Amino acid sequence: MRLLTILAAYAASSGAAMVVLVLFGWIDSGSLSLDRIGYIAPLFAGGAASGALYALPIAVPTILLTEITRISSARLFLAAGLATSALMFAMLSEYSRAELIELQPYVWRDVIVIAAVCVAASLTYWFVAWKVAPPAPRAKGEGV
Repeated sequence: MRLLTILAAYAASSGAAMVVLVLFGWIDSGSLSLDRIGYIAPLFAGGAASGALYALPIAVPTILLTEITRISSARLFLAAGLATSALMFAMLSEYSRAELIELQPYVWRDVIVIAAVCVAASLTYWFVAWKVAPPAPRAKGEGV
């Protein structure tokens, strides 16, 4: 049962990431009208799935750590979101070394958006997995 909660929380976090992209204008909110839903739904789902895959290198260890230790700190998930944003920026950024060193305004914009997306996703996971549907308490002598 806990595995289903983890998967649902991860799916919710991926959806939250896409919502943040819409709020920042990276996905045109005008294209989200009901008459275009047939076009935007696959884009939205594909974007959420892609983001979920990119986040796996940080998400899996964080989820395992928190499930094994039962540490459910929002600060831990905030740190994981920031680490994920750094990883995603490094993997997806096409900026030259000079642009990164000079910290051009468009670089800052992208850093802020990617950080907001990753932090929102991470904290959404924390909220769903640890506040909405927390694990049952361990029986005495069980686990770590």
